[in-house]
This record gives sequence, C-alpha cells and structure tokens, in this order.
Amino acid sequence: MSDASEDVRSKAWCLFEGFSDVVCAQLPKTDDILAARREGLTGPYSVRLFAQAFEAIIQSSRNDQFWQSLDDTLRTADRLIVFRRPLVTERSIGPSSESDLRAVFDSLARCVACAIVQSKTIPPKPQVLEREFSRCRTCWESATINYEVVAPISGMNTNRFDDPVVAAGLRLSGQWRISENARHQLERSPYQQPLSLPMTILLGERSIDKGETLEALATQAIKDVAQCVTSLRLATGHILGCDTVHLIPSPSDYQTFHGLPNCILPLGETSLHAEFFGDTLVLTDEALDTARRLATLLSTEVASSLEIAVERFNLAMGRRKLEDQIIDLAIALESTICRGGGEQLSYRFRVFGAAILAGAPGVDNPVSWLRSMYEARSKVVHEGQRLAKFKTRDLQDCQPLDFVAKCRELARLILLDFIEQAALGRTPTDYIRALEMAMIASAKRVDKAARD
Repeated sequence: MSDASEDVRSKAWCLFEGFSDVVCAQLPKTDDILAARREGLTGPYSVRLFAQAFEAIIQSSRNDQFWQSLDDTLRTADRLIVFRRPLVTERSIGPSSESDLRAVFDSLARCVACAIVQSKTIPPKPQVLEREFSRCRTCWESATINYEVVAPISGMNTNRFDDPVVAAGLRLSGQWRISENARHQLERSPYQQPLSLPMTILLGERSIDKGETLEALATQAIKDVAQCVTSLRLATGHILGCDTVHLIPSPSDYQTFHGLPNCILPLGETSLHAEFFGDTLVLTDEALDTARRLATLLSTEVASSLEIAVERFNLAMGRRKLEDQIIDLAIALESTICRGGGEQLSYRFRVFGAAILAGAPGVDNPVSWLRSMYEARSKVVHEGQRLAKFKTRDLQDCQPLDFVAKCRELARLILLDFIEQAALGRTPTDYIRALEMAMIASAKRVDKAARD
C-alpha cells in the first residue's frame, strides 16, 4: 500500500471517529437505542434496530445545527471513502458530487451501530469501532454484493459434518450451519416448514456486481438448485424436494447497506406436494458420488435432449394425486423409449423399456410391468378412471400407492440409462435405433440357431 493511500485511510478513520462522537451524542435521546443496550442484544438484528433508531433521529430531527455539524463531515467522507453503494438501493454508485448525503450518513451510522452492538456501550469502544470501520470499508469499496443461497430440502436428513458439495458450489449441510441472518429470513418465510424440524439445506455463496439487478443471479440460483435436487432424486429414487430458494445478503453487506433485498424464489419442477412415505433419506457416499456425476451430466448440452423426460420425472415425484404421477411418468418414458416411432407406441413402450431394464437388480418381468404402466396411463387419460378403482390384477397385484412407487423406480432406471448414453454422445433417437438393430440381429441369430 502506498503512503498516499495509507494517509487517505488514516484521514478517513479520524473523520469517521469524529462522526461517531457526533452521532453518539444524539443516541441517548432515542428510547429504542437505550432499550436495546439494556437488553444486551447482539447480532445483525440488533444492528438493524440501531439503524432504525438512527433513521428515527434523521426523520425527527429539526435541529439545523445538528445537520450543519455533519454536512462538511459527510461531504469529506464521501471524498475519502469509496462509497460504491449498490444500485438496488441507490440511484447512483461511486463517489459523486451528486451523492445523497443521507445515504452516506446511513452507511456510516450503521457502521457505528455494529460497533455499539459489539461494545454494548454508547459510545462504542475505540478498538471495536476501528475494527467495524475496517470491515465496513471493505464492503463500501468492494465492487460486489455477496449473497447466501439457502435451499431447504424436504424428505432427507443429514448427519454429515463435512458439508459435501453436490454441484455448482452448493453443499449439503444441516440447519445448524446457516447464518443468523439466513435463519431469521427462513423463519419468517411463509413457504418454509419450521426450523425446529430436522432438514437438510443446500448452501452456497454468490456475488453480483454493484449496479446490477438480482434477476440473473436469481435465474442461475434456481437452475443450480434444481440441478442438485434432480441429481439427488435420480441417484437415490427417494421422494425429496425443494420448494423455495432464498437469496439472502451476507451479514456484512446486510449490516452495511440499507434496504438490500431478500429474495424468495419459488421452485416448480422440484417442489414436493406429495405426502412423505417411509423414512427420510440418509445420503450414502455412493449415492452422493452418483448425484455429483449426474449433476455434471445434466449441466451440459449432452442432456438437453432429455430435458422433457427429466422435467416430467421431477413433476411426477412432487404430485399429490397418483393419477398425475402415473401420467407424468408415462410421458417421461414416452419421450425417450418411444422416439422415432409414430405407431405401436404401447409395443415400443414395453419392448424397448424392457430391453433397457434387462438385468437391472430388483426388476422382474419388466415387459409385464411396463404394459400395466402404459395401460394404467391410458385408462386414466382416455377413460377418466381412478387408480383406486382398478382391479389389483391390473396393477401387478399391488395397491395403487405401491404400483406407482414401482413405476417411478422403473422410470428412474430407464432415465439413468439414457443419461449415460447421452454422455457417450448418443441421442435418445440414436440409442433406440441401436437397440432396434441389436434386437433384429439377436432375432436373426436365434432363428438361425433354431434352423440349424
């Protein structure tokens, strides 16, 4: 650091120290600030309380002398400190003669508030004030705003303490790892189950340039979370889901700037509306490795031809009604194993599906199961029948719930095979044609062996 830069920093600190004295002289006039001090509150929400008290002073103060005493200080601070305020809260960013001095005041006052919270005294202790000033300066001068990505997952629980990454920098963690700021936002969310319930949370960090909006960040966060949840569903076959993604400013940015938005982004494809059946999932290392590999494949153009199939599989897992689940699962498979053929869809559905499932563990008589699945789908769609009204022999001697669960597992295994083929460069159409040629060649060999 050059001597000139160090000199500017020293002047800025001295100026801020004087500003703190002026502001703290006003604080005892505000009941909220004294009540907060008596309660000994700590953390970012105390800072918010203090900041509201500062704002109350600004709004209620009719003392021109108070503002005149700060005017020169604020203008000088705006020159010495690089206030790169976010566009999401201000009309302009960076030092400027047009700067809103009340916004400068708010930023400096929130810094004082952080120091008061830490010291629990008014005025704050000098060493604490200097530490908080250094932290806030980092946020003021930074070209970015940092956000936490928090996405609670229903249907699984983790006893892991290593916070493993699934994909896109998102890691699986327990609710105890989230920040106080994130916890507060989740508890206030109308979409979220209580944090008293055990849950697993996808956590990540993202940054945006100051002056940008959250739209691009929000779009990418939704895509990344959906990719992770989808890969976990495909890897495990377990009913789990994620209804919302929360974008929450980091504690430092939240405490430094006024009005940074918290975003609650609804997820459609991976939402979970169905009731849980069975125990919550405890993720194994093998399943985690599979999920990571699938997430990598699903993030590439390789899997773009399977977009509809994967989407329908996801929707099926979240449906409340069994009829909706069976329809979505059938669509997922029709968009893969029925490629390239306009006729005899039922035949192609069961024959090519069975060819893919041949040798799969736990799958007996796949032709019969796929026939029942397709016929159930047809009766629901074309005859308006409920699965509860089906005869058990039409559902492979299963109850409707168990029948749909088995169909979901068969669809998962088939999709996994198509994803693996896509990784090898085969489109679904290419794969079906290859299966068709292999089946013809096999039939010729059997016929030749019978004639010999």
